[in-house]
Amino acid sequence: MIKHILKYSKYCFVALFFVMLCITFLLIREYSFFKKQVMQLHELKQDYTTYVSTLKKLIAQSDQLKFSPETNQGEEKKKELMTEENQDSFIVLNRDFDHLKSSGIAFAKKHNLEDAVEKMYEADEWVAFSEILKQKRRSKKVSRSRIYSRNVPRISALHDDTEFKIQKLSRRARREPIFHWPIEKRSFWLSSFFGPRKKSDGSWGFHTGVDMAASKGTFVKSAGSGIVTQAGYESGYGNTVVVTHDRKFKTRYAHLDKILVKTGAKVDQNVIIGKVGDTGFVRKKGRDASHLHFEVYVFGKQINPFYFMI
Repeated sequence: MIKHILKYSKYCFVALFFVMLCITFLLIREYSFFKKQVMQLHELKQDYTTYVSTLKKLIAQSDQLKFSPETNQGEEKKKELMTEENQDSFIVLNRDFDHLKSSGIAFAKKHNLEDAVEKMYEADEWVAFSEILKQKRRSKKVSRSRIYSRNVPRISALHDDTEFKIQKLSRRARREPIFHWPIEKRSFWLSSFFGPRKKSDGSWGFHTGVDMAASKGTFVKSAGSGIVTQAGYESGYGNTVVVTHDRKFKTRYAHLDKILVKTGAKVDQNVIIGKVGDTGFVRKKGRDASHLHFEVYVFGKQINPFYFMI
């Protein structure tokens, strides 16, 4: 009898264990589902707060413009222009050179600029310049010294020099890095911009980066490829990662909850380097002040990150 009781109790214990395991699994699943819903609601609340504050600012600005005397004059002027446009809805312009020359000189007479305008038309430098461009298209092998040996006005040389500088700047601009957002756009909102802002004590200071408010634990990615030159705690910044991209550019990721890279590691663009947190000196308005402080350095000086973001 005792053996039968022990046998049945053993089976009951195993069945009870499996039931409890199933209940625990279901509870964990429900918890993860509701946690995800709460995070989404929190993000929507933050977006709603941002949109409402922005809308209030726009309404205040529109009210100020509505009652200013300058806007009233601008509206009257706009009405006058609208009436003129209705009267002459389509105007045919005469682009003949002689007509433009005569109308330009007639306009210059009213402002005592007749001599200067006549000299501009008589110089005929642009015609010579167009001839030089045609010659360049016909033969690309013509040397620069041969072109300048002809009776070419100085404006052509200035144009060549300017064009060379523009090409040089464009090649240099193509070498500049283009950074990606370190957090996915749908997972954060901008809580503070680059530039002057008030401190907690009411005095004015300068914010050297942009703050991206996000939930604690959100993944932070490298904005560009480079080498990790700092990965640790720094006073004020908290847990910080600094990525050096080249001799000119580097980026900083501050107030991290966890650092997932080590100093000296090579990272590619969009590689996870840490998680959002609120370590270091942060300004709290509620229980959680988790956000990413992101900085871009150009030759060691903080620059507005928006110049380089896509």
